Amino acid sequence: MGHDAMLALVKAVEFATGPGGGDPVDAGAVRQMLLQLGTTKEVRGLSGPLGFDAYGNPKGRPMAYVELQWRSGFRYVHKARLWP
Repeated sequence: MGHDAMLALVKAVEFATGPGGGDPVDAGAVRQMLLQLGTTKEVRGLSGPLGFDAYGNPKGRPMAYVELQWRSGFRYVHKARLWP
């Protein structure tokens, strides 16, 4: 999941720089490109094609529901898999 998240961000920045790679980039431009993933822009991650809906939720991807617990140190405990 971490690899795909980083890949999506890197590709969004790359797309935001424009075809020649010289356009200025700000947070708004990157967000717009993230929202286009899975519609007009395609990125293939380790887990398959990446895309987001109009609310920024991943399309067709399960999400891990985890709880941060203390057991001789903090750790995440998987509770369930949620589908959007």
